[in-house]
This record gives sequence, structure tokens and C-alpha cells, in this order.
Amino acid sequence: MTSAEEDLLKQFHAERRRWLAGYLFSRTCDSECRAKLMQAMLSSYGEAQGDYNDVFKRLLAASRGEAGIALAQLHARLLWCQVDADDLAEFRDSVLVPTVTSACADPKFDAGLLEDLAAMAALVSEPSPAASGDSAAASGAVAWKQMVAALEKRGDRFQKAFINRLARARRERANPPPMIKKQNFCNAEDVDSTSGSKVDE
Repeated sequence: MTSAEEDLLKQFHAERRRWLAGYLFSRTCDSECRAKLMQAMLSSYGEAQGDYNDVFKRLLAASRGEAGIALAQLHARLLWCQVDADDLAEFRDSVLVPTVTSACADPKFDAGLLEDLAAMAALVSEPSPAASGDSAAASGAVAWKQMVAALEKRGDRFQKAFINRLARARRERANPPPMIKKQNFCNAEDVDSTSGSKVDE
């Protein structure tokens, strides 16, 4: 393609992403519709280069009535490692961790939903120690520790939701149900590294 054609293609995809983000919370998009759009956005998350971050944050903070199906499907994809590793790291650092941390700081945030978010955070790997000069990795590691501290500060209920879901995820990934085995993309031999999160008990 010529540079002009490439620019037009980028513009087309950018407009499509903006439309998806806007339509997801429109009146004509119900809970099932939001679930389908969430799947589409998650599958192309890396390509969107941050265009979906705000709408994902809003989705995570939405009520179960608005986004229950979408959140359940997101939970399943995280549990069975059905997200590209690079996309997952970006989603964790740019969406999930800041959303959980912000929710912990909001005393009016629904306690049941915060418990669900804490459990979801346990399904992603803790950022690896940053290599020398890797500011993004260092920032992600710091943000993760802040999230864990925020959960602890908010109360035992939320810290336990994180710890208990982490332990259960390790067991499920190591011995998935027969109907899930073909959908499980986690390496059972590396369960600790794929769930990887650590909380001081």
C-alpha cells in the first residue's frame, strides 16, 4: 500500500473502534450485545493501541445488570489464558489494575462488584521484576503493589477474595474440567508462573 492508503486504513480502523466503544453503552445494546462487543474488543485489544481502555474501565465498573454477561465471559477468558500474553499485560497495567485501585479508594463503590474485581485481578499474572531501564515494566510492578495494598486497606473481605480466587485458579488450571481442557491455554506445569500473583498472607 501507498502511505496514503495506509493512512486511510488506519483511519478506518480507528473510526470502527470509536464506534464499537460508543455503541457498547448505547440504549440499543443490551447485556448480550455488550458481551459480544467485549469479545471483539478483547480479541483486537493490542491493535487498538489504547483506544478501548476507557470503555473497558467503564465496563468493569458497570453493574451486573448492565454488563454481567460480558464480565462473566471476560472472567472465563482470563481464567483459561485465552488472551494474547502481550495484550494481557497491557490490559492488566492499563485497565484492570487501575480500575481495582480506583474502586478501592471509592467508599461508595459497590462492595459486591469490588469483590468480583478483586477476584478477577487474581487471574492475571503479577508483573515480572523490571529489567534495567524498562520504565514501563517498573511502573506496572509499582501499580500492582499499590493495588494489592489498596485491597488490603479496604478490608479482609476483598483481600480474601483475591487470595482465595488465586488459589482456586491454580487448582482449576492444573486440573481443568474435561469440557474445558481444549479451551484451556494455560500451561499446567507452570501454574505458579501463569497465575503468578503474590500476596503476603
